[in-house]
Amino acid sequence: MPRPTTLSIELLETFVTLIQHDGDAGQTARVLAINQPSMSKRMAHLNQAGEVLKRPWLRREGKKWLLTEEGQRVLPSVRELIERYNALHGYTHAQAARPPVVRFACGQTAVMGGVRRALARFRHEHPDTPVRISTMRGPRRIEGVASGALDLAIVSRSMDEIRGIARGDLHIEELARIGYSLVCSKSSVWAKVFKDLPRDKPITLTQACQFPLVTPEPDSRTREVFDEALQRHAAHARPELSVQTGGWLTILDYVRDGHGVGLVSDAVLVGLDKTSTLDIRPLNSRQMSPAPLHLIARLAANRRDGVDLTEDGRRWMTALRDSMK
Repeated sequence: MPRPTTLSIELLETFVTLIQHDGDAGQTARVLAINQPSMSKRMAHLNQAGEVLKRPWLRREGKKWLLTEEGQRVLPSVRELIERYNALHGYTHAQAARPPVVRFACGQTAVMGGVRRALARFRHEHPDTPVRISTMRGPRRIEGVASGALDLAIVSRSMDEIRGIARGDLHIEELARIGYSLVCSKSSVWAKVFKDLPRDKPITLTQACQFPLVTPEPDSRTREVFDEALQRHAAHARPELSVQTGGWLTILDYVRDGHGVGLVSDAVLVGLDKTSTLDIRPLNSRQMSPAPLHLIARLAANRRDGVDLTEDGRRWMTALRDSMK
């Protein structure tokens, strides 16, 4: 009875090598030192739905093989898996090898606050354990954990959104909730109007929309939350978005330069020397709900705590939990 075809390391290497060689199957076969029948068999598993893939990763256009939308989504994770496989192979064949890297990803909100504190503590307590920290969009973090390309991640998505993007269950725990504020330069032309807003209550979205706004990019999670909140609570408002950019510190720079009033996460304000140049007011949390920060990892049924992590990964998880208290 023939063995079922699986998503083997050979198949993954074929996929990545093909993309590295601009979709040229012939050149890829020569690099991998496999014959044409073997190459054709591998390509058949990658460019059509079947027992190996639910959605094809490749499509043919002329003589070239191109990524499908699904292929673009999984490519970073596949590259990471191959890297980890090669590292494991080297580890098992070496006399002395470095400990495996703990791979972690988060967004700009987390990396500027709790994650930075966690890393400082972790480096002090475990100086020989490497941790690789990346910032990337939330869906990529979730996909990375689900695929094994990442060990842990912090995301600001709901539990249902996380499970939907992961296409299955993950370990999910809430670490904190982070609100939002508006920031205005005290030297800007809007400073007096901003200062005269009532101080005994948070700013509403309608009040916020009277200023030109400096906001995160349209495809960021914060902008998604902001746009949804406007539809629910200030649909009549027509905000002027003077600058839409990435990076909380970049937003603050544009605010200081007088280009508008900034929409920022409260996490960016922690430890910020804001008394001299910036006026800061919280946004109404009933209109724009604080973002939940969820820590996610893969599940392992055979582990007592149910989390698929190395001991180093567990130590990093503990450091993250402690830093968010």
